[in-house]
Amino acid sequence: MRMTVPEANPSLYISMALALTFPFNIIIGIPIYFQIIQRVWGTVGLG
Repeated sequence: MRMTVPEANPSLYISMALALTFPFNIIIGIPIYFQIIQRVWGTVGLG
């Protein structure tokens, strides 16, 4: 990336990628993954 865009700031685009994907995974991703696990392996007890 630095060769094509010398003024690119790696800390900016890495942090922006995390800022976009982390809330998505917490709010939407984990419940979807949990539903998939429940369907594949049957009911998963939480306690």
